[in-house]
Order: sequence, then C-alpha cells, then structure tokens
Amino acid sequence: MQLTIRRAIALAVFGTVACATGPEPPQAAGTYSRDFAPPQVIHATATCDRLLTYAVLSMNRLGDFDLSINITNDCTPAGAGYSYGEVLILGKYARAGTSLQFTPNPGNTGPFSGSLSADTAYVTLPARPDSLAATSLDLQLPRRAP
Repeated sequence: MQLTIRRAIALAVFGTVACATGPEPPQAAGTYSRDFAPPQVIHATATCDRLLTYAVLSMNRLGDFDLSINITNDCTPAGAGYSYGEVLILGKYARAGTSLQFTPNPGNTGPFSGSLSADTAYVTLPARPDSLAATSLDLQLPRRAP
C-alpha cells in the first residue's frame, strides 16, 4: 500500500512538471521609473517647450495602476519663466501574456496600451494637448529595484 501511495505522488509530481508550457510571462506588479536627463521635449510652440523630466508607473497585484509624469514648461523664449507640473493617471490594468491594457479612471484620459519585458514596461499614451503632448507619447520605463 505504501509503495502505491509513493508511486502516485511521484506520478503527480512528474505529471505537473511535464505539463509545464515554458517560461512564465514576467510579473507585472511592481514599480517602473525613469529619470529623463536631459529632459525630453514632448511638445513645443513658438513660445514654450514642454519637457518630460521623470515618469513612474506603479502596478499592484489587484490590477490597479498609477502613472505619474513630471513635466517642466520652459517659456523663457517668450520672456516668461519655468512652470512645473505633474500629470497623474490612475486606473485599472489587465495583462495578457506580455501585453498590457490600461483603463484610466473617468476624466483622466482614454484607454492606452503597453507591453512588458523581464525588466521594462513600455507604455504608449494617447495625445493630450491640454496637459501632456499633442501627439502620442512612448515611454520606456525600467523596473525599479526593490
């Protein structure tokens, strides 16, 4: 009887290992950030440049995300100064393999997508001329070490 139980356990363990389908997709939950030094011009007019200085994306295991983008408006060509701001987008995300789909809370922005590698989140934000950029914005954010 003991031999039969051992054999059953061995078969169960072997069967579980044998059914593995390959490497698991990377864990999405975590924090991804990038310091843009020098700042990246994301919108420009004759009088002002909007510069991207820092971005941080946090995703939790419950499917919530927050994306904070720090910007600087350089209006010195027009004789004005600098102003600083943050674009904060909160909402839910869903993952299918390495693809990410972000659904912001109402009033933030429209849905956007991204992807995930072992150590980097890639996000494409839609155009938001009122607060971010007149064209879509691609962000590449490395995973922050714990």
